[in-house]
Amino acid sequence: MRIACDLVHPGEILARWSLRRCGIITLQPSQSIGNICMRTYADLKSTFDGRPMPFAFVDLDALDANIESIVKRAGDKQIRIASKSVRSRPILDHLLKAHSQIQGLMCFTVPEAVWLSQQGYDDLLLGYPSWHPAEIRAVCVEVRNGKTIILMIDSVAHIDHLQAIAASQDVVLPVCLDVAMSVAFPGLHFGVWRSSVTTVDHARDICTAIEHCPNITLDGIMGYEAQIADRR
Repeated sequence: MRIACDLVHPGEILARWSLRRCGIITLQPSQSIGNICMRTYADLKSTFDGRPMPFAFVDLDALDANIESIVKRAGDKQIRIASKSVRSRPILDHLLKAHSQIQGLMCFTVPEAVWLSQQGYDDLLLGYPSWHPAEIRAVCVEVRNGKTIILMIDSVAHIDHLQAIAASQDVVLPVCLDVAMSVAFPGLHFGVWRSSVTTVDHARDICTAIEHCPNITLDGIMGYEAQIADRR
């Protein structure tokens, strides 16, 4: 079993330490772990005996098996990794290098996307809309420097807001339209409360607004069907 682990300093915020620390340690099967089939708590306890805690570790054999499974199920589709779910840069690097179908990251916040861009990552999709002018201007700086950061949008007002900022910064911002994939039944909302785009007409109005904004370009459409997520 190959193991990667990273130290966690007590009291630090997960979203900060996990993306910024690069000191991951990889143990090959011949390095202290012994039998590659070891998976029990006692085995791991023995392996990590003497290491300062707390820390996080990843079974790289299991990770690679998961990568192979996801790539197989994806067929010819590209796979984007959610950095908000993988809070370790070395693991992100491992994933991005693992297969040509894996490309780009989906980020939790604008500051996270900007920071990752400054660390050399590219093709970054924001998972949620952002309105803060200072954050959007920071994205404009990265785009002007040749990076691709795609902002999530779900309203005409948001498009107008982004157009004004992008025009002032003399850049063209790519955006992704977030459409609602939940289903409403009498007395039941089946899915997440995410996007305000619930009809074809609403989506069409936003696309029309984008066509009239010279500093905005539609790069993609996203629908998150959390209610039917396949768990195996």
